[in-house]
Amino acid sequence: MNKYTNFHIESFLEMINVERGLSEKTLEAYKNDINDFLLFLRKKVDIIEVNEKLLKKYIKNLSKKKLSKSSIARKISSLKQFYGFLYSEKIKVDNPTISLEAPKKDKKLPKNLSEEEVEILFLEAEKLVGPEGSRMRAMLEIIYAAGLRVSELISIPISAVKGDRKFLVIQGKGNKVRSVPLTKKSIDSIQSYLKDRSYFLKDRQESEYLFPSNSRSGHLTRQRFSQMLDNLAKNAGFSKKYISPHVLRHAFATHLLSNGADLIAVQKMLGHSDINTTQIYTHIVDTHKKDLIYSKHPLSEK
Repeated sequence: MNKYTNFHIESFLEMINVERGLSEKTLEAYKNDINDFLLFLRKKVDIIEVNEKLLKKYIKNLSKKKLSKSSIARKISSLKQFYGFLYSEKIKVDNPTISLEAPKKDKKLPKNLSEEEVEILFLEAEKLVGPEGSRMRAMLEIIYAAGLRVSELISIPISAVKGDRKFLVIQGKGNKVRSVPLTKKSIDSIQSYLKDRSYFLKDRQESEYLFPSNSRSGHLTRQRFSQMLDNLAKNAGFSKKYISPHVLRHAFATHLLSNGADLIAVQKMLGHSDINTTQIYTHIVDTHKKDLIYSKHPLSEK
């Protein structure tokens, strides 16, 4: 082993620490990843003489140890940065890690709620009294009926629900506008909440938002809605980590698909630009229902 090996490693760690201000724990992780590779070399090959073939052999060895894909990806990232440093400092004449690719991570299925669990959550919301209760019920009904992102929910303009509106027009990511049908329950909950909305205006005479607040944005914040949802979930007996605004959006998609909605129709309602993003929901739908997902649905033609 080259007597300068430890010096090169320490120089690398010092460089990334100065440039990025990393924590001791993160620096230790980099050091451990490089040392793990040194153990693999077993003093047979100098770290400066390592080539791409040897690195690929190391990665194959990591796979045999049944390390998770994320752990292997992290070790590859550490080595790519280390050898990139050696190359940039002209300590090594080439960079053997350029063509190395991290293993593709397995797609994690989104957390989801059953229809029965959603019903439990809504029943708990029925117990809430006063303006805050009607607001919570309206927000729940809207997010579940329309599958909105939390940022879209909290910033709904009051103009979007005035009059006899059976559809909600939403301006989503990239200023893309989409129209989402509302259920009768969600329409009723909005009408009920509108009678209490003035309670949240406080000192202001009016607000452009459906859910006004004294926050800097002028509408209820995502943090406040998450807090409200946490409290509701806790009272309903759910784990705090189990339910979030995004989980309700997932429930909207999977329950639609489970009941025979067309995949393209769900894509449009979610505001996904790529159908592949929507397809992940098909993996959590019962197998015998999957054929229905691709069947014709009136909404897909509108």
